[in-house]
Amino acid sequence: GSSHDEQPLDFHVCCILQLYSANRMSRLTCISCCCWAAVLPLACASFLTETDDASMMQMQAEVRHVAKAPTFAVLLTTYNTEDREAMYMARLQWWLKKTKLPIFVVDSAGRGFSPSLSTIRSFKQLKFNQTNVLGHHVSSTEGELLSMQRAWEAFQDDWSKFDYVVKVTGKYVLPDLQSEMKQ
Repeated sequence: GSSHDEQPLDFHVCCILQLYSANRMSRLTCISCCCWAAVLPLACASFLTETDDASMMQMQAEVRHVAKAPTFAVLLTTYNTEDREAMYMARLQWWLKKTKLPIFVVDSAGRGFSPSLSTIRSFKQLKFNQTNVLGHHVSSTEGELLSMQRAWEAFQDDWSKFDYVVKVTGKYVLPDLQSEMKQ
């Protein structure tokens, strides 16, 4: 098919972590799904201290004994260059129309997305130019890590309202994400 076709991925939970920030009394639970999603926030690791045995037991207990349905949001990471814009726009429109999940978008090309997409429903976006930080010859992994760090800095207060934040590369859609997360 064309590059504008939906590219669904099979969903599975690979990892669940509860990260406790040493300098804050809050926690952020993160998951990783599929091959292109990453545990969030990797950038937060620098804020964490070693966990004692009691805290580890508490973390395990909290993972096992979830009383209510968990809440989660989606972080879409993009590098929205002119040649990729139509693809990313189609994917973002899919996420906004086909899910009810809170959507956060980070664009590391610095272009962002049209505010007119908010007429579908609201979402939050962050844009920055990664070449100003990393230069022109950068690996996709370095770009992804910087995007997640910047997203964490910008959205951490919003994310504190959710049990999970699922990071998905912006060129993908996950049609079964909502139903799978309810299980």
